[in-house]
Amino acid sequence: AKRNVVVKRLSSVETAGSMTVLCVDKTGTITSGEMMVKKIWAAGKIFEVTGDGYSPDGYISFDGKKIGRREDPTISKPLEVSAFCNNATLNAPSDRIGRWTVLGDPTDGAFLVFAGKGDFNVSKALAENQRIGLIPFSSQRRMMTSVHRGPDGKITAYTKGASLEVLKRCTCIFYDNDRIPLTDEFRRVITKQIDDFASDGFRVLGMATKVLPNEPADLSQGVEEDMTFVGLAALLDPPRPKVEAAVKEARSAGIRVIMLTGDHELTAYSIAKKVGIITSKDQTVV
Repeated sequence: AKRNVVVKRLSSVETAGSMTVLCVDKTGTITSGEMMVKKIWAAGKIFEVTGDGYSPDGYISFDGKKIGRREDPTISKPLEVSAFCNNATLNAPSDRIGRWTVLGDPTDGAFLVFAGKGDFNVSKALAENQRIGLIPFSSQRRMMTSVHRGPDGKITAYTKGASLEVLKRCTCIFYDNDRIPLTDEFRRVITKQIDDFASDGFRVLGMATKVLPNEPADLSQGVEEDMTFVGLAALLDPPRPKVEAAVKEARSAGIRVIMLTGDHELTAYSIAKKVGIITSKDQTVV
């Protein structure tokens, strides 16, 4: 108790003493869990996003110039997906917590902050585009979809999730403000961009939309098929400051540390290398 640890069963402490392998989650354990969208790839362009953590202060830029939807409509679709395909709420600093925090999933929080940085009025947009259905994230599908009815009555599904999984389910791409076929060449370009982002330690999510002919009676049937790919989001979730020292300490105690994650393997490799879980080129990502 003096070390601020409460143990339900004393046998678990005895078991920990004979541990030789420790498996740990990546997001929120190895990393801080306070994510931020740092880059967006859309229609062949890479947009930079400034700011820190969950604070709404910051902006989107392209070629060093601050832009919004009015200056560059290319960013519109990623902003819409970020705002609508979301279940998080942002909490402003208070007397108890002196920083912006998120209520809900940290990934959703990062997308909500990003949406607010692109001259996109999230609360107004949500009021005008009522949610009429939701397909929650699952580890099997590795994506989430929110279905909305617009002010003109048009019904649109907005999806975000594991980049390669989303890409697989797309047949078109939003490019130069038009919906065009997603060719093999486009797929190669997008896959390379995913690898480039992941190699830099970013968590990479794909975004897509689909206009539905009518309100779906069964959301599990065909909503997440034949979608239009609208972009990639590169999220930064830096390692916790003391993790590297903890990994060294575990190694010195004869414990092998294994990191578990659902992220892209290149992202996992980059983070594991930064904190000392991977120390040689011989180690592999499974």
